[in-house]
Amino acid sequence: MDPSIKILNDYFSEKVFRTAFPNEKAKAVGCNAMFTIWVIQTALFKVKNILDAGGVWCIQLRLPSLMIDNVNF
Repeated sequence: MDPSIKILNDYFSEKVFRTAFPNEKAKAVGCNAMFTIWVIQTALFKVKNILDAGGVWCIQLRLPSLMIDNVNF
């Protein structure tokens, strides 16, 4: 792996990111099964705060068909 690539394997938190990268923006953010109707707005704002303007956000939904059927996302 390229040594310039840094991976934070932790629960998502803007504080965790800022501690590891105090003056940087993320070029990529990956999230696995983190969305529910209760946390989506909070998560969107936190990712927006840390993601570079040209960055990529990749999300994996736990049960996307149920989320769409229930209008959760």
